[in-house]
Amino acid sequence: MRIPRTSFVSNSLLLSCDAALAAILTAAFWLLAARLLPAAEVGTASTMVAASSLIALFSRLGFDYAIPYFLPNHERPERVVEAAFLLGGLSALAGSLIFICSLNFWLPQLRFLQEWPWMLVFLVSTLSLVWINFCFALGIAQQKVPWIIAQDIVQNGARLALWYFVFRLSGLSGGQGLFLAFAISAAASAILGLFVLLPPGAKLRSTLDRTALVGVGGYAAGSYGTALLATTPEFLMPIIVTSILGSASTAVFSVCLMAVSAVGILNSAAISVTFAEGSRSKETLADRFPNIMYFIWGYMAVCFVLAYYLGHFALGLFGAEYAEKGFGLLLLLLAAKPIVALNDFTVVLQRIYRKLRTVYVLFTLLAVGWVIISALTLRVYGLNAAGISYLLIQALVALGGFFFVRPHPLKKSSL
Repeated sequence: MRIPRTSFVSNSLLLSCDAALAAILTAAFWLLAARLLPAAEVGTASTMVAASSLIALFSRLGFDYAIPYFLPNHERPERVVEAAFLLGGLSALAGSLIFICSLNFWLPQLRFLQEWPWMLVFLVSTLSLVWINFCFALGIAQQKVPWIIAQDIVQNGARLALWYFVFRLSGLSGGQGLFLAFAISAAASAILGLFVLLPPGAKLRSTLDRTALVGVGGYAAGSYGTALLATTPEFLMPIIVTSILGSASTAVFSVCLMAVSAVGILNSAAISVTFAEGSRSKETLADRFPNIMYFIWGYMAVCFVLAYYLGHFALGLFGAEYAEKGFGLLLLLLAAKPIVALNDFTVVLQRIYRKLRTVYVLFTLLAVGWVIISALTLRVYGLNAAGISYLLIQALVALGGFFFVRPHPLKKSSL
């Protein structure tokens, strides 16, 4: 499949603008919810979103990395895409049903999801999130970034409009209404992505062409494991906070995590484009590092200073409880972001050079360290324990990576 080459910088900037717009719309959604609803209702909604997102993460099966890696040069790219959507969709449905059936044992606050209308909403949400991610991978691989932007506008804009103008006025304004708006907007975004980003010849099929997985399955499986280790903690932590500190604390934690994720938009965009470009050609990697790291660090330093002086006010827009409990956590998470950026670029280089064993080691340390230390200390030290453990484990991994991992983004000679 022949794909035209475009500028690394232009794609990174477009994705950064897209992520910034999505962050603004997401912040507006949760800000309105926090201002109009009790913290417990917002916490319930964010827990459902985290659970659906976590299951969707498990359901990607590594195809979100296999698609941009193999699509440009695979003999039958349409079959790879069809396999991804079929296997990912089935995994999403199975995982959602297992989660819903087990709610009585470990998360009884969400038992209403066992009623069939809400069960259907949860299934649609999880399936849509998986397919949205695959559509994003297709957009990156085919360099159709404007369609990725359109897809995100539909998802985030429809979510805000549905809840504020429809569900709130009709009486369905609580945590369930928030999640319903999230699910419907995700479905709309997924449908748009299927129409505009599926490559020529690809269709949604109910049968699997196993020959399409030859040479792809191993890389997808390896990427699947590393992706789980990388992102599971961010989806698992709200659930852990709910079980230990309650739904109100989860609302504060989710708002802080959302704000910090918004700061990382430039980093995330550069990583996505670096992976896509590096998968085609490794020759230009040495010219981009470490200058890109210094630029991102400068940007994050400015964000930290702004948060230090304005963060308490910004969190206060959500409510006094958010500013009181979340300011310290916000600063701790932001202090870790430059180190997170270094670790992320270290990992993407290992993916490009197919050194997945190194990626496993790095992500295992990050995931296990943050979750376990937080779970052991949250009850004693409150939400700040999550920020301290996050900063500590990221710093330890970055230090080990600098001395023992090659190639490394700060060592140009290793690229």
